[in-house]
Amino acid sequence: MNRLLRFVSLAAILSGLGATQLAAQDSTVYLVHGIPGQDINQPPELPVDVTFNGTCLFANVPFGVIEGPLPCTPGPYLVEVRPADLLNPGSQPPLIVNNFQLEADISYAIVAHLTDTGELALSSFVEDLSPVTPERSRATIHHVAYATPADVEMHHKLGPEVVTMQGITNGDQVGGELLAGVWRMWLYSAGASEPRFGPYGLNLQQRTAYMIFGVGSFVNHTFTVLVKPVRVGRD
Repeated sequence: MNRLLRFVSLAAILSGLGATQLAAQDSTVYLVHGIPGQDINQPPELPVDVTFNGTCLFANVPFGVIEGPLPCTPGPYLVEVRPADLLNPGSQPPLIVNNFQLEADISYAIVAHLTDTGELALSSFVEDLSPVTPERSRATIHHVAYATPADVEMHHKLGPEVVTMQGITNGDQVGGELLAGVWRMWLYSAGASEPRFGPYGLNLQQRTAYMIFGVGSFVNHTFTVLVKPVRVGRD
């Protein structure tokens, strides 16, 4: 079965949540698995099942994967991240639990991650997936790593454009529109002069939004960057 279980069928989703049809007023959910297994003494991939109000909507998702978009009926959800069970998805005791209120016509990233003290957390971010100006893209950076506050510096490969974002703490998201093209990104501990990570290359396409997540741990050498592009322009 392997990863065929990672995304359950749309019919099962609608049945489990009691929805009768998809509509423009639905919420949209992206799931981000940002917990390296070795940070909690588990196998590195740490496959998980994720249940919404008791219904398994994502199954056998390994570390580093971003799933979605998944349409959900607006309302309250108890979201639980559980160790994957291939025979009975969503049946294991939860590793992390949180309650979220999903609103109509809003896109969310729900992220399983580490806090700045190395604890497990499940957080929700509202994502801006509105249309982007032609010849530009949108990049939103999320600090969801076991790390101190960070500064981010980005340089466009072919031009003078430089972007800096300072003092980003765990649980923060920052970003905006950028010139499309190839960028290089460095990550610093807040106030430091030497980077801890980078350069990391980003090829930002025009009229596309990028959700960028710093996950893992510098302490355990599992830090990495996860990127999810979403086409948002009008051709």
